[in-house]
Amino acid sequence: MLDPHPHVVRFSEVDAAGVAFFSRFFEWCHQAWEDVLAGALGPWFAAMKAAGWGLPMVHAEADFRRPVRLGDRLQLSIDRVVLVRGERGGRLRVVFAVRGADDVLHARVEHEHAFIDLASFRPRGAPPVFIDQLRALGIELEVEGGDDPGSD
Repeated sequence: MLDPHPHVVRFSEVDAAGVAFFSRFFEWCHQAWEDVLAGALGPWFAAMKAAGWGLPMVHAEADFRRPVRLGDRLQLSIDRVVLVRGERGGRLRVVFAVRGADDVLHARVEHEHAFIDLASFRPRGAPPVFIDQLRALGIELEVEGGDDPGSD
C-alpha cells in the first residue's frame, strides 16, 4: 500500500472543547484519496473528464475510537480498496485508518464511489486503465462480484 498521508489538526477543525469535529475525518480522508488519484492519473479531475468517466461518492461511514484534538499529528492510511462489480456498474470502496503519532487507531473511515459515464450519468464498469494505474501505485485491489476488474 501507499505511504500514510500526514495531517496536523488545525484550530479551524476543532469544536469549543478542542476536539475534531466528526465531518473533518471525511474531509481528511477525501484529501488523502485525491492525492492517490493524482498519483494514478496526474491532474485527476481533468483526466477523468477527458476520458468521459467520473467517480462520485455514493456512501460514507465512520467508526470513531478515540478523540482527535487540536495539534494532534495524524497518519491517514488506506487499509483496503475493494472493487465491487455488479449488474449496475462498478464501485470502489476505500477504507482508511486514521492513526495518531502513537500509532493508535482513532477512526476507521469508509468511502464508496460509483463509476459513472459522464455523458449519461449512468453507472459503468471500472476503466481498466485506472485499475492498472492503482495497481502500479502498489494498491492491492480486492474484487467482489467478478474476476475481471476492468471490464465495462
